[in-house]
Amino acid sequence: MKSHSNRRRNKGIREKTFPKKKLRLYFDEDFPKEVESYFVNCPQLKKKLAATSARICGHLGRTDEFHYKFCQSRGYVLVTCDTDFNNDHVYPFTSDGRPIPGIIIIRPTQVLPVASVFSRLVFFYFKNAAFARAFT
Repeated sequence: MKSHSNRRRNKGIREKTFPKKKLRLYFDEDFPKEVESYFVNCPQLKKKLAATSARICGHLGRTDEFHYKFCQSRGYVLVTCDTDFNNDHVYPFTSDGRPIPGIIIIRPTQVLPVASVFSRLVFFYFKNAAFARAFT
């Protein structure tokens, strides 16, 4: 049985199910166009995601370092299928004193599994954002 003091202490605290800021995603040119298009254009995700891509920004043909620095300077999570980003000596989470919010590397075998895996990851993020905030 809860005491009255615990109820008073917790009164007014609401658990939020979504983070305050939109999750900012940047899909590099190695990510499947069909999956990228879904996340950039999906109306249900517009409230939760701010997604763009190398195709939209006109960054096709640019180096991996360019995509990394672009995400770092603008606060995007880099989403890619390029395993070169797996080297944290070349692409660290903090470089030049500035952090990059994250790098998501998906190793696909087909377009459909990539969409499924990435969808589950994004929805898991939003479902568990309140839980994750408790540890930050």
